[in-house]
Amino acid sequence: MSNLKDHVHTILKPEDFRMLKNVLSRETLLAHSVARLYYAEEDTLKWIYSEIWGIVALTEKENCHYIQIIDLETKKIRFKHEVYRNFPYKTYLGFVHAWESEECSFALSFSDTKDSKVFKDKVESIIPYDKK
Repeated sequence: MSNLKDHVHTILKPEDFRMLKNVLSRETLLAHSVARLYYAEEDTLKWIYSEIWGIVALTEKENCHYIQIIDLETKKIRFKHEVYRNFPYKTYLGFVHAWESEECSFALSFSDTKDSKVFKDKVESIIPYDKK
């Protein structure tokens, strides 16, 4: 696990960092922030709030990368999605990140634009792309 002091936040409390370290104890934390998760089904252009929010974490385990959301109340992982080769990660308005999956599209709405940029930069730095 990376040093949590490297990931300074004004929103999260020290106990939130301890909880994050415990929940993700077997993974390396690359970036984190606070965000809400939205989704849109293929046949609609409407974003729907999933009722999932908390600490969004970019993690690495055994050379695989994941975006996860840890619920601050239940202290459990509520969402986990692999960041794979050619992962279609886009950003909008500086605080919304979105990508398409097989079943639907997902979006993260970040509570802090600075954290959003740091998270975006880290995600984009780890996505492997095929050469064209």
